[in-house]
Amino acid sequence: AFTEYAEFSLGTMQVFSRERDIKPLRAFLEKYPKSLLKQDTYSYLSSYYRSAGTKEEAIQFFEEYAAMFPDNPYALNAYIDRIIRDKGDIDRGIELAEKINNEIMKYNPDPYFVKNQAELLMLKDDKDEAESVYGKNYMEGQVSDLAYNLREYADFWVEKDMNLESAEEMIRLAVELKPDNSYIIQSASRIYIKLDKLEKALALYGSQYADKNMENSDLLYSYARFWASQGENLESALKAAQKAVDLDAAYYKWDTLALVYQKLERYEEAIKAEEKAIETAGDYAERFKNRLELIKKEMAKAKKKGCVSYTHLT
Repeated sequence: AFTEYAEFSLGTMQVFSRERDIKPLRAFLEKYPKSLLKQDTYSYLSSYYRSAGTKEEAIQFFEEYAAMFPDNPYALNAYIDRIIRDKGDIDRGIELAEKINNEIMKYNPDPYFVKNQAELLMLKDDKDEAESVYGKNYMEGQVSDLAYNLREYADFWVEKDMNLESAEEMIRLAVELKPDNSYIIQSASRIYIKLDKLEKALALYGSQYADKNMENSDLLYSYARFWASQGENLESALKAAQKAVDLDAAYYKWDTLALVYQKLERYEEAIKAEEKAIETAGDYAERFKNRLELIKKEMAKAKKKGCVSYTHLT
């Protein structure tokens, strides 16, 4: 109702006036106990009690606020702010902080709320727990989460063919944050390729990357598979796939080697590699027989055209 909203607005103005008078908003709550503006009213009153009023008045208000909205992290954190300011009931503050960070916002904690929890623990002289809550591991997790969020953002807009400059900048930042994360690097390379910037993809995820990881079979396998699926950088992919098999002759790595040979139109080697995949795959062998048949069909077509490579495995 217009009258109700007017009274709320006038009360709000009084809270933020020079006099900082909260009586009108208190009167508003009494007059309209079921108002849709009830939570907003408490929020404005909490801004007052964060720094004004006596300690006893503040405690009384914030206990009322927390009881009224027990699952609102902003309501509970407003109380925590006042406890920190007064160096008041630290245990009550920690109880509220744990409820916010370990229950209400367990899967997406707000860094400011976590910092407040650490502040309370420091006031209690529990330095080890404060570091556990808000130390190096916590911030490294924040960096990792941000990098993955930037990757998701870039991938989303590139798929939509919109906002491309921003997408490219965000994936660059993701790589800068996590330069040794193979998933981020591979994702960035895929995005650069979609942006028709193959040179950037190769600078990030080309032969230098493979050479640096030449003793890591899994990274080499993933690298070879990526470039085979792109149909680019195939000689480097071949070198990586061969080394991956030498280090760990798993069936899926033989399959990747076969895929690279297939892309290079070196069909006889592709057939031999795929046969090794089938031979070593056990219960998973059936899934590779289709590729073997496909390679043979491609070789037959290529022979008709007279363009088969006859380089053999040694």
